[in-house]
Amino acid sequence: MANFLGGHNTKIEKKAPIAVNQLQKGMVINFTYNKKASKGKPAKSKTYLALILNPGYQGFVHALSMEMFSNKELNNMAEKYGLVHLKVPPMFKALDFPKIVMKEASLKFYASAVKKLIGNKLGKSYRTFIIKSFGPLSVIDYEFDEKIQNLYLK
Repeated sequence: MANFLGGHNTKIEKKAPIAVNQLQKGMVINFTYNKKASKGKPAKSKTYLALILNPGYQGFVHALSMEMFSNKELNNMAEKYGLVHLKVPPMFKALDFPKIVMKEASLKFYASAVKKLIGNKLGKSYRTFIIKSFGPLSVIDYEFDEKIQNLYLK
């Protein structure tokens, strides 16, 4: 399976530390996730680059792991939904996703709302993260295609 992190890492313009309670939909973030030991498996940590879909619902963050899709696919999403500047400093760029209302379990939510938002192609990138398991995190100012930035950010 392809890993697209190298391509995304070349598009990082700036980073700034952020608290998990400051996450917003559409943000690109970099963070360490600490998975607890379970059923004979040891605890482990992994670093993610992710696009936030829902920053907090019942103790979970819903996001797309960017290792699973290319810069071109991210730009396609930006062209479809638009770009905005974050509402709080730092005023980095974020995708302008519509508000996602969650009323069901994450798997059912994924099958309905997320697939409509991102399509089947990006489905394998969907992740549900436990907020308590986040390590250090940073918000990313991502370099989207110039034509998309010019279209939405003035």
